[in-house]
Amino acid sequence: FSTITRDGTLRSCTNAECQRIVTAISGHLHHIHILDLSFNDRQAGIIFSGLIDKAPHLERLGIYLEGEHPNAEWIVTPHRIFSHQAPQIKHLQLENMFPSFHGVMFGDLQELSITGSGICVPIGSVSAMFAACPGLRSVSLRHFAIAERDPEMNTVKWQTPQLQHHALYHLSQHATLYMLSH
Repeated sequence: FSTITRDGTLRSCTNAECQRIVTAISGHLHHIHILDLSFNDRQAGIIFSGLIDKAPHLERLGIYLEGEHPNAEWIVTPHRIFSHQAPQIKHLQLENMFPSFHGVMFGDLQELSITGSGICVPIGSVSAMFAACPGLRSVSLRHFAIAERDPEMNTVKWQTPQLQHHALYHLSQHATLYMLSH
């Protein structure tokens, strides 16, 4: 989170300011329909600690981790996010984040957009993503790679019967060929 100072410059929120914002958001999760969050690495723990309550009406979620992360691991959304209770999510957009599907089903998810920084994703994570989203109609994947020597590469197949649109931007050649073969 950021704030604009009196002289018009943008500055990152302090931890205390961030905590106040997250507390306000978490107090209203039960009736929020659209939630877009943009924050930096330092704020991630504070943000996710406030997103553990149910979000029964949330339809659109955008989580944008600011900055480049070319040599880092993917930051994964916590598996306890929204206490596994956000059944209405239809649109999910992540930047520099990869979704955790541990114990979470996104059966109603229709649109998924993930943008990375060239970071390598294990094929098992991609498979879990598609398995958890059987109703996916549109997927957009940008700027990431799939490990070329992943042993699951030749055995993992997924089914996305409703997928009508896929956009693959700036993926490694290996990742692009793999995604198109499914």
